[in-house]
Parts: sequence; C-alpha cells; structure tokens
Amino acid sequence: MLRHYISRADLEDGATLLSEIVDYLSSELEHERNEREAEHAANVQMSARLQYYENPNAPPSTNSLEWKKQKRDKKKAAAKAKKEGKAPPRKKPGGRRGHPGKSRKHRPVRTEIHRFDKKPECSRCGCDMYVTERIRDILHLVPARLEEVRHVIESSRCRRCGATSEAHHDLPRKGSYDKNIVGIIAEIRAARVPLDFIPGTLHTVAGGLKISKAAVTNALYRIGEALEPEKCRILEDIWATSRANVDETGTNMDGETAWSWSIRSGPLVWMEFSLSRGAMVMDKYMDGFDGVVTSDMWGVYDRFDEGGKHQVCWAHELRNVKHAAERHGEDRVPPRSLYEDLCRIFADAKESGSRAEPSQKLRRAYEHSLRCLIQRYREGEDDEMRKLLNRLDKAHPRLFAFLEFSGVEPTNNAVEQSLRYYVVWRKISGQIKGGIRAARSLSAFITCVQTWRNQGKSVSEEVRRLI
Repeated sequence: MLRHYISRADLEDGATLLSEIVDYLSSELEHERNEREAEHAANVQMSARLQYYENPNAPPSTNSLEWKKQKRDKKKAAAKAKKEGKAPPRKKPGGRRGHPGKSRKHRPVRTEIHRFDKKPECSRCGCDMYVTERIRDILHLVPARLEEVRHVIESSRCRRCGATSEAHHDLPRKGSYDKNIVGIIAEIRAARVPLDFIPGTLHTVAGGLKISKAAVTNALYRIGEALEPEKCRILEDIWATSRANVDETGTNMDGETAWSWSIRSGPLVWMEFSLSRGAMVMDKYMDGFDGVVTSDMWGVYDRFDEGGKHQVCWAHELRNVKHAAERHGEDRVPPRSLYEDLCRIFADAKESGSRAEPSQKLRRAYEHSLRCLIQRYREGEDDEMRKLLNRLDKAHPRLFAFLEFSGVEPTNNAVEQSLRYYVVWRKISGQIKGGIRAARSLSAFITCVQTWRNQGKSVSEEVRRLI
C-alpha cells in the first residue's frame, strides 16, 4: 500500500497562501465596512436636511414629510374606493384638535321668514304635514352706491397777520376720496395685496369704483403721513415698558441693500427701514429705553449689557450648536453631547423660573453651571468646538436675564413673528420703490397695522379715525 506524504515545504506554501487569502478578505471586509459607514453618514445628513428643509413658496402645514405621507395615503384610499365602486373617503369636519376655533360669529342685521302660502299636505297620502323651522345664516353682498358730492367749505383769512381758518368738516386733509374709500384701501393693503391688484379689488368690493394705480399710491402715501404721529406715540409707549424684543432683517430699497428694524413689547410693534445695520440705529431709536432687551448675538446690541439688562435668545444659540452637530452626523459626539446638555440646562432654568421668584441669586447659579459645562468641554476641543465654546462663553452672562427680571422671555420669537409679516410682504411685493418717502410711509403703516391687530382693533376704522 502506497502512502502519500506532504512535505514541510508544501505545508509552508499552503500556509502562506491561506494567509494571503485571509489578508485579502480582511481588506475587502474593511473596505465594505467603510463604504457602509459613509452611506449611513450620508443618509443621516440627508434625513436632517429633509427634516429642517423649508420651502419659501409653501405654507408650513404642507412642508413636512408627514403631510406628503398623508397625501399619498389619501390617493391610495381614493383609488381603492373607486375600484370597489364606493365614494372616496371625505375629510373629517372641523379643525385640528388643540387649535383655536375659527367659526364665524353670527350677527344677522335682519331676519327674513319664509312661510308656506297654504297649509302643506303630503303629496303621497294627502295628510297634513308637521311644520317646523330651519335656520340658515346667509351672507349677502350688498353693492355699494357711489356718489360724487361737492363740498363748499368756507375759509377765512386775517387781514393783519395772514392767519387762515376753515369751517368745521370731517373730510380728509388731501385727496378726492372720502374716509370710507381710504379705509378700504388701507384694509386691502394690510392684507398684503400687491399694489397692481388693488384697483381691480376696489372695483369689485366698492361697487365698480374706477381708480388708477397712481391714485392708490398717493392714497397710501397720505395714509403713511397721517400715521407718522401714531408711530412716534407707539415708540414712546415702548420706551415706557420694562422689556422689549429687538431684531432686524435684510431688504432692498430701490436696488440698494437696506435693513428692516423691528422693536416689540407686548402688543406694541414698531418698525423702521434704514440703509445701515450699525449702532447708529439703536442710538437713535432706543436711547430712551431703560428696560430689558431681548435680542440675538449681533454686536450692535452689546450696548444693552449695562446692568445685566440684556437677554440673548436661547433659540439662536441652541440652533447654532444643533446645526454643528447635524453637519457631521453621528461621528461627532462632542457637539451632539453639548447640545443635549444645553437643552437640559435651558429646561431646568425655565422650570426654576416658573416655580421661584425672579432673583439675581438664581441667575448667578445657572451662569455658574453653564461656565462649568463650557470648561468641561474645553479638553480635547477641535476648531469647530472652539468656535462654539467661545460663542457660548461670550453669551453666558446674557442667557439668564429672564431669571432675574420678571416678564422677560428667554427667546426672541415675539419680534421674529412681527418681522415675518414684513418678510411675507417682501416676497409678494419685492423691493421698496419710491425712496425714503415710500420707506417712511410703509414703516408707519406696518407699525400701526400690526399694533392694531395685536390689540384687536380694525385697521379701516383706525385709519378713518386718524386721517
């Protein structure tokens, strides 16, 4: 019987070959693992971008993946019902749970009763029918009646000094349209209707009134000039309060870059347009204010640090850290961990502020906690973490003013909501045309409109009262 023996050299060659195969498979496995990690990081980043993506041409309610899913499900349900020969499912009546109601208030000016000419009888069996009443509130459009009235106004003049006076009347100081028409123009413009569409809208709602675009523009100029004293009074009322929110946004004025400044305190809203984003604007319009100012980290607002009466918006700082964590996915643990710790401190501070009375001691305690957190993350920091920590180190003395002064909001959301009104206006109407006169008129108009709406007043009634 012959036996085959494997030599030592053959065993060494086999071992070498197996070792090379193992090394090759290990490298391929490592390459595959790296590709999978890169794909996962890209998916995480894309998910974050989709989650926080905003389409400027779509309302917020439709700008979500959940809404798109609901739309797909609705189409599938309609197709299934059509296939089965059933009616498509209808939307449930009413608004969403938790939202304020939008039902129209019923205020009928007259009641019309519709009765049978004779006692009704059943068309089938001829029996007398039971009569009941059903109430329906219907809105009727009553066409306006236009009439041109000539007003003869007596005027007098002093022969000695030249002083003049007129007989009492309630007509507008300028223009050939009465207060009702001017009030309708103000109400339409307050709804952010573009200037080109206002003449057509007036022709529809004002009984066929024919008015040119130039006449509408002149009327809006007169409205803005008449509201200028009211705008100054609103700014003085803001100075008399104990807190205010300040913010600015970019705009375009006759092809030049300009800035829209807004100040808000409760229902009072003030707005001004300026070609500067510098400190001169705050020196001019906030010099008489001695309360607490809530703003972002723009350097112009550093002048309010005196006395600790400066609250930096927490939403800006949290968003800044959160975006830094999302840019790198799960590979960057320090920014994500810093964001979670900041959220925890902010939540604890709000809860403590709601339970305890505002005090400087409470503010100093949370400032110390934030300083300790920043110092803990100083170890092993990179360039991006260094920028985040330096920004927090600069902002931490101004982040807890709401714990020392009552009524101060930790975020700047109030004034940003006011600026949103103009931002939508800017998207519809484009740049401000007409120079300084148009900017002053528009700022006075927006100031008064937002303040009146926050106070529950009618724009047309207030304009008729002031012009």
